[in-house]
Amino acid sequence: YTDTSYIYNEELCAAIQWASDEAIFTGYADGSFGPYNYINRAEVLKVLLESMVGATLLPLDGTNQGFSDLDPYAWYMPYVRTAKFYGMLAGYPDGEAKLGNYVNRAEILKLSLEAAESFGDYAIPYTFSSEYADVEDGAWFVQYSNVAYNYVLFDDYLDGYNWYLSPESYVTRSEMALMLYRMSSYGII
Repeated sequence: YTDTSYIYNEELCAAIQWASDEAIFTGYADGSFGPYNYINRAEVLKVLLESMVGATLLPLDGTNQGFSDLDPYAWYMPYVRTAKFYGMLAGYPDGEAKLGNYVNRAEILKLSLEAAESFGDYAIPYTFSSEYADVEDGAWFVQYSNVAYNYVLFDDYLDGYNWYLSPESYVTRSEMALMLYRMSSYGII
């Protein structure tokens, strides 16, 4: 890619290479990867479904799958149709999918780990107590955040004796590639 030569983190370089070799990420038309661009809901559906062994994309069917803001013939519709079929995409109460919205760490962990459970042999362990200082015990995403903690799916940070996930932080394309790479390395996907 034209914009990754300045990345010196060897694991991140390996993750981007792996994600490209596996056709999970294909980059942009201008030859760039956009490693620090935030990833949106449409891109997340694509890369998640492309990374799941055993996931078969459903073809276009000429509908917008009930989402008023989607073009029935857009590039993302096979991913939307497949994600909706598998219960990965429900949309918002206003009838929109809002595929242009960015995704935060809590949301991406839920989507990724539930996809790994749906398409593979991974079982998300139930937990109530959080390993992170910035994730409350019993939070809706605590079981996903604890998987992230146990497998270091994100480059979380240590402050004193506490680890922090930053669950509300938007996920970049390079973070997504790295998370999927680590999930693959640990046999989660």
